[in-house]
Amino acid sequence: MATIAVTWVPLALLAFAAGDLVGPRLKIAFLFDFWTNTRFLVTLPLLVVAEALIDARTRHAVNRVVDAGLVTGEHLPAYQTLLRQVARLRDSPIAGIALVVVAMAGPIWLSQAKLVTGISLAGNTYALASSSRRRVGGLHW
Repeated sequence: MATIAVTWVPLALLAFAAGDLVGPRLKIAFLFDFWTNTRFLVTLPLLVVAEALIDARTRHAVNRVVDAGLVTGEHLPAYQTLLRQVARLRDSPIAGIALVVVAMAGPIWLSQAKLVTGISLAGNTYALASSSRRRVGGLHW
């Protein structure tokens, strides 16, 4: 629900403020845009749930490497050190910032080009923030 609150709700509020929530001004009003609503109301929450499931399965698979005897005796401390280093890198703020920069680079560039043509505030928010959140989740995997 938090993911929807951070991504879809601001878009809906901006579309409402601009009169584009259900209004006839657009070819497809925000509430009737099936693909956009599916991305934010179905796909994104599924990705969040899948991330938790995949993380648990990955942790189990990593533990199986030791249980199966693929890493033994003198190599075990080096393997455990490597796992800690990878976890520290994965959870580091620098990695998170890099994911956000990569995810937002394209939408920022596109929105700058489209700002000249008069895209709505909701459209810019979609390009800059909401769709980028989806990309960060995908890149995090």
